[in-house]
Amino acid sequence: MFYYNSTAGHLKALYILLAAVNLKAFPLKEQPATGRGRGCRAERLTVLTKKLINDSITCYEKANGPNIQYHPVWFPDLDVHRNLSREERVQCGLDFITTALNQVLNDQKNYMNPEKTEIHENLAHSINMVQRLSVCLNITMGVGCTQKTSHPNMPPKDAPFRRKQWSTSLLNKSQRFLVWVIYKVLRPGEKDRVTE
Repeated sequence: MFYYNSTAGHLKALYILLAAVNLKAFPLKEQPATGRGRGCRAERLTVLTKKLINDSITCYEKANGPNIQYHPVWFPDLDVHRNLSREERVQCGLDFITTALNQVLNDQKNYMNPEKTEIHENLAHSINMVQRLSVCLNITMGVGCTQKTSHPNMPPKDAPFRRKQWSTSLLNKSQRFLVWVIYKVLRPGEKDRVTE
C-alpha cells in the first residue's frame, strides 16, 4: 500500500485503483467489444497512461529540480512519421518507452535519488501502465512491433546533468507520443490537443 501526501498523489492512486478494478472485472481478452478501442477500453487506458506520465514529469522535476533545461534529444522510436503502419508505430513506441523508463527508474534508484522513493514508485506505476497499454492495444489492433526497437542511450554516469536532460526529454516526448496515439490513432479526425 502506498501513501501520498498530495492531492495529485491521491488522484494517481485512485486512477490506478480504478484501472485495476476495471482490468480485474474485465480481463483484457474478455472485455465487452464496444466503443473506440474495442476489447479492453484502449482509449480510456491510453488517457490514464498519459495522466500517469504527466504525474511522472511533475514528480521528476520535484526530485531533480524544476529548472532542467529541455534537451532536444531525438528518439527515433517515438517519431510518429516513421515508415511503419500507425498500429506498428504505436507498438514500437510503447516498447521503447517501457525500456527507456526502466533506465530512468534505475538511474533514480541507484544513482541520482536513491532515497526519494516517491519518484521510484511513480515511475514504476507509469512503466506498469505503459506495459498494460501495450498489451491492450496489441489485442485491439492485432499488431505487434516487428521492428527491433533502438536501445535508449542515456548519457554516462559522469554527466548527471545531461542524464537529467535526457530523462526530462524522454518523459515529455513520451507524453506527446501518447497524445498522438489518442488523437491520431484512437480518435482519428478529432482536433489534435496537447492536454485533455
